[in-house]
Amino acid sequence: MLRRDWRGDAAQRSDLGHPGEIDERTLAFWLRRIRPLVSLAFRPDLEGAEHLPSDRPYLIVSNHSGLGNADVLVLTNVFVARLDTIGAIAFMVHPISYDAWPQGPWLQRLGAIPSTRQAIRKALDAGVPVLLMPGGDHEAQRPVWQARRVDFAGRKGFLELAREARIPIVPMGIAGSIFTAPVLWRSRHLLPWLFIWPRLMGVKRAALSLLGLLGALAIFAWRPAGSLYVTALAAWLWIASPLATLPWIPWKISVRIGRPLTPGELFGGEGDGSLDEAYRRVESSVELLVRQ
Repeated sequence: MLRRDWRGDAAQRSDLGHPGEIDERTLAFWLRRIRPLVSLAFRPDLEGAEHLPSDRPYLIVSNHSGLGNADVLVLTNVFVARLDTIGAIAFMVHPISYDAWPQGPWLQRLGAIPSTRQAIRKALDAGVPVLLMPGGDHEAQRPVWQARRVDFAGRKGFLELAREARIPIVPMGIAGSIFTAPVLWRSRHLLPWLFIWPRLMGVKRAALSLLGLLGALAIFAWRPAGSLYVTALAAWLWIASPLATLPWIPWKISVRIGRPLTPGELFGGEGDGSLDEAYRRVESSVELLVRQ
């Protein structure tokens, strides 16, 4: 078992498999093939792992940057390297990514769960801590000049879950990943319709990345087949493709974990009062870690 289980036999197999448990063959492949490449490209480090509770499940709440891909690679690297001391953690991913090929099967074998309340509850009930990024695609697509900003887009569902389960929230800040895939423009209306595939896949937002723009300019400079129409189509296919969202700039990425925020600190009693103050507390705690 690669999972640290605080509830013994209470951890039951569900339709999610074993949340947080990493397939042995996938782990071996990651350590042998993927981890060295990620370490070379992003030189990741992890600070503050000693703050993670050892006696109960919890939520790790983090920012999300650079279209998300470098975040996933680096977090997998730093947590897999400390499986023996930290234990496995269930990463939340968008249901579209969780179910899609080819990344879906990989994410599932790495112990990920879809970003639904039902999945989180099942993981917590099994004694498995959950790592989530409330800002999601909204924050991951923010422009590169907002590198030091944390923006959860007003989403408070994670707070409701933490209050319901009476578990601590551990703030975590990721710095540097926004520079691996710089975003120039984030759009909720125009770009998703212009690119077509985000709307077809149910994605509400899309972004114009620096890699997408540079690739489109190179295509226009090359002028395949000498036709303006063919050139425009090729440029559109490139700029709207998932390839334009890949992390392509080597940049050091630091992951910093802060002190846990207990239910008493965030919510006081067990009433159903406003979560506004708790939201500001968690968001500002994560932003402080990003800015360090």
